[in-house]
Amino acid sequence: MDAERIRQDFPILKTGVVYFDNAASSLTPEPVLAKEAEFYREYRANIHRGAHRLTRRASEEYEAVRRTLAKFFNCGDGMFVNVPNTTFGINYAALGLDWKKGDEILTTSLEHHSNLLPLQRLERKHGARLEVYEASLDGAFDVSAFIEKITPSTRLVAVTAASNVLGTAPDVEKICHEAKKAGVLVLVDGAQAVGHRPVDLSKIRADYYAFS
Repeated sequence: MDAERIRQDFPILKTGVVYFDNAASSLTPEPVLAKEAEFYREYRANIHRGAHRLTRRASEEYEAVRRTLAKFFNCGDGMFVNVPNTTFGINYAALGLDWKKGDEILTTSLEHHSNLLPLQRLERKHGARLEVYEASLDGAFDVSAFIEKITPSTRLVAVTAASNVLGTAPDVEKICHEAKKAGVLVLVDGAQAVGHRPVDLSKIRADYYAFS
């Protein structure tokens, strides 16, 4: 990886800034800014909402993103739902299920705050029970012990693919495999994973995989 070449995509770094606040908001690279400007200057139109030249071009560019994601994540291009950000995706998935009193949600102490909050709301609003697997103080994660916590009442497993604090990366592929055998849905917070290592969704087979 050519770090100096990558730095050229971020003009603000030429001012001498050393930017460490990526956990809050990452800098936007020049190719992304150029693509956004191209859209507004050349084919600003609603997608899938007309037959004129601009909307056809906008629709094709939009669908091309799905094909690019499908290739990158090794899965079908019809699997992607565009949402504003990871937090929205997690809320959209978790709050959109038909919850009943007594349903269990299995999650971990490694989760991002924005993942835990919607799960806690489900506990208060619908009477679902939140079961939290406690990782060790050094972040060690025993995937077998976690899987053993799945019970007949478990409706959803919500787990991070990589902790934003400790970098702990649970084996989400194994978790998904075991959860599916038990008929349990799995919601993976992939925000910290997709930018750091290959993610093969055809192998992981999560029901929901949220990322930015």
